[in-house]
Amino acid sequence: GVNGEPCWFLVIGDSIRPDARVLINKLHGLGFATVMISGDHFETARAVASDLGIPSVHASASPMDKASIIERMQAAGDGVLFVGDGMNDSPAMAVADMSIAVGGALDVACEAADICLLRQSLEDVLTAVNICNAVHDKIIGNFVWASAYNLVAIPLAAGLFMRWGIAMSPMWSGVFMAASSAGVVLSSLQLLKHK
Repeated sequence: GVNGEPCWFLVIGDSIRPDARVLINKLHGLGFATVMISGDHFETARAVASDLGIPSVHASASPMDKASIIERMQAAGDGVLFVGDGMNDSPAMAVADMSIAVGGALDVACEAADICLLRQSLEDVLTAVNICNAVHDKIIGNFVWASAYNLVAIPLAAGLFMRWGIAMSPMWSGVFMAASSAGVVLSSLQLLKHK
């Protein structure tokens, strides 16, 4: 400064990772609502969130504040996926419905997270979400198939349709039950081909 008046400023800040914008845009495309919860000062957090297109910001949050914010979201009926990398994120990761620790995260963050990514690429968050969605869909599909199959096969094997002349021997009942189980396993193995 000169005579008590500032003549120049030095501003220091973290640069936003290029893959952060890609991640946020793709999450929005998938229908996720994004929220930033940061321990940084509000102005800093708001500037970063604005640059990334994140509409909601919670700043100056302590680790326990982060967990409380997550719990409030859950109480409002929202499912919460939390992505973080530091020790300060661990309490929030522990209470979130699903949490992902990005590669390079501290051990305590990896312990608290449901998924710990090995690389620092934020695109791996999308891969993890994609795999989780595929597994969820496969579980639902297998459950519906097995339930429908058993709804018909068990009464048939028990002889409940004998009065209409429809019956199955115990040997064939066992074969069809084994085939049902094998079908569910083979259906699940298709996840190995998932891209």
